[in-house]
Amino acid sequence: AQWMHHAFPRECPYPHISGTTQQMTSSQYLREKGESSALDRDGLLWEVEVHRQGERVADGARRFDLEHDEEVSPRVPWSTEEEVFAHTKEALAPQPPSRWHSFASSAIMLVAGASLLVSAWRASLGPKALLSGKARAKCVV
Repeated sequence: AQWMHHAFPRECPYPHISGTTQQMTSSQYLREKGESSALDRDGLLWEVEVHRQGERVADGARRFDLEHDEEVSPRVPWSTEEEVFAHTKEALAPQPPSRWHSFASSAIMLVAGASLLVSAWRASLGPKALLSGKARAKCVV
């Protein structure tokens, strides 16, 4: 989910570890922090300039300042901590089918079997038996 956030930052929020953050509206952030959650033009220009400086590797894992030949910490927030969601054995155990489910599946199987038998019976009669009597009169052009 972290790479999705970095690829699409406006569509995918950063995946914080459960329970470590709390969502706020802009007005709540302003009341609590005393500053706006939006950047003004100068703030945006400053961010752009910071990102233009220095060599950066696309993945943001490690990069080096070529002028000073030293490692620079990445600007991209990345957590190596992984949160795994595990289920209990009871949640993963197969549930017995309900009475309605059993009835519905039995009825469907009965109708399908009857349809198959009727089709086989009609095919065994042959085409002449099907065109006898009233059916024959309907087919004459």
